[in-house]
Amino acid sequence: MAILERISDRYGAAIIGWLLPRVLYARFERTISADVGVRFARRFTSLIGDTAELRYFGDSSGVAAYDVMALGVVLEAMRSKREQLTQIVVRPWAAAIGARAAALPEQFDRMSYVASAGEFDAQLAAAGVVLQGSTTLVDVGLARDAENGDASEPSVPAFSLARRGIAYSYAFDLSDFERGAFTARRFAFLSTRPFGAWLCVARNDDQALALARQAARCEWARPRTRRPEQFTVRFLTHSDDMPQRRVGEAG
Repeated sequence: MAILERISDRYGAAIIGWLLPRVLYARFERTISADVGVRFARRFTSLIGDTAELRYFGDSSGVAAYDVMALGVVLEAMRSKREQLTQIVVRPWAAAIGARAAALPEQFDRMSYVASAGEFDAQLAAAGVVLQGSTTLVDVGLARDAENGDASEPSVPAFSLARRGIAYSYAFDLSDFERGAFTARRFAFLSTRPFGAWLCVARNDDQALALARQAARCEWARPRTRRPEQFTVRFLTHSDDMPQRRVGEAG
């Protein structure tokens, strides 16, 4: 009987544990905040330790949205253990896979994405694992609030920080990618990622534009007819299509 740990806050959870010796399993659910992402990354590296030649199975099919910081720290944790991972099988979320995630199989030996629960279970079965009825969940508690250390009031993920006047979610429509004429809709709260959009969390339009510039250089595919940072952004509210106070331009 495998014992899995659940790292959670009120918005989502990351579940991790050994299914068999050298077979590590993780599942992500609902909205993954920066707090949960950081705590998961720490537990991931701690559990692996010096273990060599292990298999990792990650299921993100239950994710509705995530903080970009959470993605970054999880990917960094995986890279730190790259030499010890002989197989990585990932079932991604239902929305489009970003360029950074799409490039991961090139960075790891024997990494693959699977599109369905059946394929994922088949890969587990090939490793000698049957999930049904074979696991026990242990809740390791809520994420602590970074400001006051109070576990009764978990840190609010970036997707709802706007309720405290701290940040907003921005969904960038990159459908006119080659021409570099983008729109970005600002959300006070975002529970799902619009199909084909690039997502970031920022305090205001200026910071969102700066993050888009950085993504253009480091994460997005390279355009054929323009420099990566040469694009314009028209900021819109989620409630209507009226432009916000300005048009942002990079480059």
